[in-house]
Amino acid sequence: MKIWKKIMIVALSVLAISMGILASVVLSLYIDDKRKHHYSSHDDMVWLSENIQEVYHKKSYRLKDARTGKFTTPKLDCIYHSNDPADTLLVFRDKNAKRGYLSINTGRIVIPAQYEHAWNFSEGLAAVYHDGYVSFINMAGEPAFPQHFPCNYTSGRAFAFHDGTCTMCAPDGNWGLIDTNGNWILEPQYREIDKPYHGYRRISDGSLYGLLNSHGEEVLPLQYDNIKRANDGNGFLLQKEGICQQVDFSMQVTNPFVHDGIHMLSYIDDYPANLSDDYSIIMSLEPQFFRYDVGYGSGVIDSYGNVIIPAKYEMVRLVNDHLFEVQVTCYGERLLFDTNGNIVNSL
Repeated sequence: MKIWKKIMIVALSVLAISMGILASVVLSLYIDDKRKHHYSSHDDMVWLSENIQEVYHKKSYRLKDARTGKFTTPKLDCIYHSNDPADTLLVFRDKNAKRGYLSINTGRIVIPAQYEHAWNFSEGLAAVYHDGYVSFINMAGEPAFPQHFPCNYTSGRAFAFHDGTCTMCAPDGNWGLIDTNGNWILEPQYREIDKPYHGYRRISDGSLYGLLNSHGEEVLPLQYDNIKRANDGNGFLLQKEGICQQVDFSMQVTNPFVHDGIHMLSYIDDYPANLSDDYSIIMSLEPQFFRYDVGYGSGVIDSYGNVIIPAKYEMVRLVNDHLFEVQVTCYGERLLFDTNGNIVNSL
């Protein structure tokens, strides 16, 4: 073998060994860095502020300062984000299921974990739950006012101030409103009070619904079967005794008849599809009556849109030109109505 070939083989061998050593060193440093920072390509990372990252790794959350590359909190069970961009303190839950608050600006815990439950700040105050009481703290972790409220807390219920008021419960399960000084502006008297929508809160006594304004005054009494936000975002849908209408935010009616669907009524509605070839039962129909739906209820209107039977029944069916059959509840009583909406018999 010529000498230059031997030299080439030796050089390539040395180069291959060197590249292998270099690759091993780089990989070792990379793995060491990952272990040092508990961070891998499988971690999830979210920026909470300009310098602070939230890192999820192996079922734990920690905050990390991007300037130093160091973690600023111990491993946490959960961090609860806020919908308010001005909220700089967030609730966290530690491995002992206690809650406290951390800062998204410094990445550090500012109020230690000590509460059984806690809610993010709203209008400078935050609700905390401990030993059967709801109380409020300021951003320094101090009591915002001396009042605290005995409450049987249930999951999913939030305490937050909106326009200076917050829903609050009483031991009997009723709800009212307090102000930012902890004083009742509306004594507990409702079974439900929703968070505000365009300044209005939906209220309920457990069966009927109404609306409060921002001052805690009833603008719609408890007499509706349901109240929902209008689909177009321009008011509310008020459902009462099978009739639904839309009102704007000044409580003026903008649509007197709202429904969830209209279907033609005919005598052959109940026939199986495989009988469609039996031409003796196929008839040309001039539709005169229609079923209309509101929520889970059904009723009848005529071809002019006049309500004959309100949409509050489980089922409606056309019997003949003069009669409708309705089912009051599922597997329940059935009634006959005439075309004037009068009950003529019970089946």
